[in-house]
Formats: sequence, C-alpha cells, structure tokens
Amino acid sequence: MRNYLLFLGILAVLLVYFMGGDAIAIPYFISRTFLRMIAAYAISLVFSISLGIFIAHHRKAYTILFPILDILQSIPILAFLPFAVIFLIEGAPILGDELATVFLIFTSMTWAILFNVIEGVKVIPNTIKDVAHLSNLRGLRYLFHVLLPGIYPQVVSGSMTAWGGGWYFLVVGEYMIFGDHVYSLPGVGSFIAQSAYSGNLVYSLLGIGILAALVLGINRFVWQPLLMRTYKYRYDQYGDEIMGKEKGMVLFLDKKYDSVKFFLMDRFQGIGETVLKALSVDPSREKGKASEPIVYTVVLFLLVIIPLLLLLFYFKTDLVDGWTLLYYSGRTLSRMIIAYTIALVWTLGVAIWIGRNRKLLKMFMPIFDVGQSIPAVAVFPIIVVVVIHFFGGGIGIEIASILLLLTGMQWYLLFNLIRGMQTIPADILELSSIFKLNNLKRIKHIVLPALLPAIAAGSIEAFGGGLNATIVSERIIYDNQLYYTDGLGNLLQVAASVEPPDMVALFSCIFAMMIIVISINKFVWRRILKIAEGYKF
Repeated sequence: MRNYLLFLGILAVLLVYFMGGDAIAIPYFISRTFLRMIAAYAISLVFSISLGIFIAHHRKAYTILFPILDILQSIPILAFLPFAVIFLIEGAPILGDELATVFLIFTSMTWAILFNVIEGVKVIPNTIKDVAHLSNLRGLRYLFHVLLPGIYPQVVSGSMTAWGGGWYFLVVGEYMIFGDHVYSLPGVGSFIAQSAYSGNLVYSLLGIGILAALVLGINRFVWQPLLMRTYKYRYDQYGDEIMGKEKGMVLFLDKKYDSVKFFLMDRFQGIGETVLKALSVDPSREKGKASEPIVYTVVLFLLVIIPLLLLLFYFKTDLVDGWTLLYYSGRTLSRMIIAYTIALVWTLGVAIWIGRNRKLLKMFMPIFDVGQSIPAVAVFPIIVVVVIHFFGGGIGIEIASILLLLTGMQWYLLFNLIRGMQTIPADILELSSIFKLNNLKRIKHIVLPALLPAIAAGSIEAFGGGLNATIVSERIIYDNQLYYTDGLGNLLQVAASVEPPDMVALFSCIFAMMIIVISINKFVWRRILKIAEGYKF
C-alpha cells in the first residue's frame, strides 16, 4: 500500500512538472475512461455468463455457436468501427460517441470472459453434477449452488484478461479514425494516442504511468482479493487453508451476494426452473449429439468464401485483389505463428513456476496485469527508437511487428495457464510425490495433460487477440512518420483511413481473417479441446 501511494505521489509530481496547468485535466480524463470501462464490463459480464452457461450445457449450441463466437472475437476492433460510426455516432447525436466507445471496448472485453465461462462449466467435475442431479437441484438453486461457484475462478481470471483487453484497445475506442474524420473523446486512451502519434515521448511515458497507476490500483483492491478467494472454489480439501481470512470489500460483497441469492431463490425459483429447463441448463449431461455436422462446416466456409470472392472479383477496388490478399494473409499468419510460439514457451514456463505459489503470484500478478494493459500505441516510441532505428527499416519493422503482436497474444495464454495450474487437484500432485516422480516426469505426465484445456482456451483467445493486434502492429505512426509492413492489419487500417473508406477492401480483410480463424479452429483447437476432455479430473 505504501509503495502504491509513493508511486502515485511521484506520478503526480511528474505530471505537474512536465504538463504544468494542463495536468488538472488528468483526473477528468481518468473518470471519463473509468466510467466507460465499467459500463463495457457490466454488459460483457451479463452477456458472457448468460450465453456461456447456455452453450456449455447444450452440445448442438456449442457446435453451432462456438465457431461463430470464435470468429467474432478474432475480428479486429477496427472492423466494428463502421457500425459504431454509422449507427451509433451518427444515429444518436447526443450520446452516440460515448455509446460507440463503450461498444468498441465491449468487443475487446467480452470474449475473454465468455470462453472462460464455457470452459469453466465444462471442467466442473462430473461427480459434482451427478450429486446435483441426484439432489434434484434445478433452476436458480442449480445456478447459485453449482454453476456460479464452479465458474467463479474462470470468471475472475477472464475478467482480469478482459480489463487488460479493454485497456489495450482503449486508444482505438477513444480516438476513432474513420475516413478523414477523427472522433476523439476526453480520456486516458485519447491522451496516449495523441501523445504517441505526435512523437511526444515524455507525454507517452506519462500516459503509460497513468494507466499503470489505474491498473495497479484495481489489481491491489479488486483482483488480488478475488484471486485469493478463487481457492475457496477449488475441488480439493486445501482451498480454505490457502485462501486465508476474508476481510474488507470481499466479505462485504459476499454478504450482499448471499442476500440477493436467497431473495431470488425464494421469490423466483419456479420461474427460474422453467426458463433454465427450457434452455437445457440442468445438472444432467450435455444435450444433443457430440459430433460436428459436416454440412454445417461446409456451409460456414461457403458463407465466408463466397462473399469474399464476390468482393474481390465482382466489385472493383484499387487497394486489393485476390493474390494480394493471399500474400497479405500469409505474411500476417506467419508473424502470428512466430509470436504465438514465443508466447507459449515463456508463459508455460512461468505458469508452471508460479501457478501454485501464493507468494510469487502476489508478487508477479500486478506486474503481469500492468503489462497486459499497456496499449501497443503507447510503446510505439520505444519500439521505433530501440528496435526500428537499431535494426533498420526492413528487418527492424518485422521484429517490431512481432513484438507488438506478442503484446496482444501472450497475456491470454499466461492468465489461462496460471488459472489452469490452480485447478489441478492437490491430491493428484501429492500422488506424484508418493510415486516419486521427478519434476520432468510430473510436468510431462500430469501438469501438461491437465493444462490442455487452459492451453486450448488461451490459444483461441490469443489468436483472436493477435488478429486484433495486427491493426497496431503492422502500421506504426510515430512523430508523424509512418512505418508499415505488408499484412491484413495494415490493409485494414488503410481501407478505413482513406476518404471515402474502401468498404470492399475492409470487408475483404475481415473475411480473410474469418477464413484463418475457421481453419485454425477446425483443424487445431477443436481437436485439442476433444483431447482435453479426456483429462478432466
């Protein structure tokens, strides 16, 4: 606490020293940004928990909706900009810009929670579901006594990642460029954007400091207590011992939650049971066939490929043709694979090292939380000065692009893997000690198989985050100078910034990204998820 207050004091002095009287506007920027983030998170939480619980209980819904949701979470936030501008900003002149910003932040937040909820329901042990079924827990009783406690760890870790994603793309939400129009709202994101694009290194660093102060404060007073509380919902006998004593805001919210829970169960149990039964949300095993219909896969591909072919060969555009789009897709995908490989190696090692160590978690989680929240635009000055100027314009821009992709991919993997380590039952690890397995064999035969669901979930989110990050990793503007490399993200930025915006090129990029997502989801992540089903405890 003292260190945090000291950091705030130093930051305040630096703001006043470098900004003078302009520093008085910073608290106003923070309050505006924070309100937008809270609004987007509230919508994301309700949407993700409701839809995630439904999908996880219904195999047909999972089969049909999961790939669609995977596509949506992989579409860059810039692709939602035309909708935000046309329907929200121009459609609602009074609060349209605020609604547009909240909507764009929502598109970068909700997927981390949604996919974690789906996985959280699926990893609830079958024995727990069987007991609930035999005890005739239905409706709100099943929801409050089994589902919500069961997915609590996933919701907390997903929320941390969601807020990180919201902070990461805050710049795009508060500083929107569409054609020759710039829609800028007062806030931390627009402050960082204007500082970075104008080449003001000092203001850029101050923006990072402001963002770090916000993230550290939320981590200290919200995420750390909630993360410690997740041990209470582990399916082993050591949870309460690790969690420690509840106090402060967590205990207050827990009491409020209990009072709301019992009120709802007393008044609306009948209605809740009817609604949840209609949605097939009950303790019995998942409904529907487990196999994925081939016809659906073919139709899904055709729904993406046919519009793409029409865009490329029927409509005319100066920015892109079929071969150019294929070349750009290959360049983007190759960078993403390199960045993903680097991210998986280091996050897997760190998660295994600190995932079950409370002291290390308390030490490193605030650092990781700040790291995932820093927008790529905020590090443009550092990337340009250190990487591009050192290595030169060719290979330097490629390295810079991969490093910026890492900032949009690695944290999804890290937080999912840390949470995956925490869900491994302690008695399983104790058995490995009884059988005298060395660390290498324990990792190979127990830890890695147990982490497969977390690896799959984190990889799905990481590739979605990577495709989102292409819009800021392949086109860098610093001190009014442009550095770019060929790829879908760069093309998407160009298509949105010309006047009038090239909608054919823009949607061609989106459909190309959809094809990448569908292919990887079909041939890689779906298979890993099926394998992971065999490693449930």
